[in-house]
Amino acid sequence: MESAVNCVKNDGVSIKRAAEMFAINRNTLINHVKNYKCNAIGRPTVLTRDEEQLIVHALTKLADWGFELDRFQLQICVQDYLRRIDRENPFKNCLPGKNWIAGFEKRWKDQLSRRIAQNLPKNRAEACSVEALKDFHRKLKDTIERNNLESRPQNIFNCDESGFQTDVSIQKFLCRKGSRNPHKVVGSVTKSTYTVLVCCNVIGDYLPLYVNYKGLHLYSNWCQNGPEDAVYNCSPSGWMESSQFANWLENVVIKPQN
Repeated sequence: MESAVNCVKNDGVSIKRAAEMFAINRNTLINHVKNYKCNAIGRPTVLTRDEEQLIVHALTKLADWGFELDRFQLQICVQDYLRRIDRENPFKNCLPGKNWIAGFEKRWKDQLSRRIAQNLPKNRAEACSVEALKDFHRKLKDTIERNNLESRPQNIFNCDESGFQTDVSIQKFLCRKGSRNPHKVVGSVTKSTYTVLVCCNVIGDYLPLYVNYKGLHLYSNWCQNGPEDAVYNCSPSGWMESSQFANWLENVVIKPQN
């Protein structure tokens, strides 16, 4: 290659003639004569860097909103885009394969990661809006001041109901790298579910656990091998409803005090 470049630059030999003399590809010789440098390694990508950047931006935004895409959904989106712009590509039916997905994730590993997302029902996702949270804290502050609870932390309780599914399907989705607790908004949680209500006060005293199963009848074997002081119940949805909440107040909150 060096000899061919010297022939062109120093001896006045044409690039075409030098390429024939040294059995070198003409375009390759042109690049060396003109000192063209390519920072990219390997063949050009099907999508430009700007196009891939837009896809990454869309993926991270969707994930922030709770609508993550998995690998196959990303493949379908790219297929639809390639068909719309009618761009020549090496994919069968314009559908990128596993190798393209792997390369895409490697190129954008500083911005994307694959995580298991927790299903979050739509109604609960909407309840986590900024305005809803601000309204909650306003009401909490008013309640504490109205009942003079600042000096009585043992009377301030917080409870949280967590749902558990017995047949969760594990699937990873693309989301923003470094995001904490990614969730996927779903219409509802329809699989077999049971919930556990945990409650404690500000000084760290815990009330007995309240376990609520999905069903119309509470079977005795559902109440075995659990925490010694746990209280059990059931509801059609598996979540706390008004009657279960009243039962919790009566048997967990009030009863121990008596």
